[in-house]
Amino acid sequence: AILVVLLFSPNSAWAESACDFGVAPETSGFLLNPIIDKMTVTRAKPLASGKTCSLMIGDQILELNQHAVPGTRALKVRGYFNEVKDGELYTLKVKRGDKIVLISTK
Repeated sequence: AILVVLLFSPNSAWAESACDFGVAPETSGFLLNPIIDKMTVTRAKPLASGKTCSLMIGDQILELNQHAVPGTRALKVRGYFNEVKDGELYTLKVKRGDKIVLISTK
């Protein structure tokens, strides 16, 4: 497996739960557009003081706006992140330990 570090910094001004976060996907397959086997949050911090970030380091991203992340090609997942527009609802399903957590924000 190849370890690639990608940073996803949504460019929207989010409400109370607003994060600047980075991920490290574990991939397999064709190098230029591999399949994401697992995507783990490696950095998570609030975008502004006084705000919260619901993501935690170590969370595994399972879905983005109801699109599966594991098993999907990297360029398609990047497209999912790029589809998020300012002010739109952004939902992540993450695995945190042995629990599944839904995180929604704007």
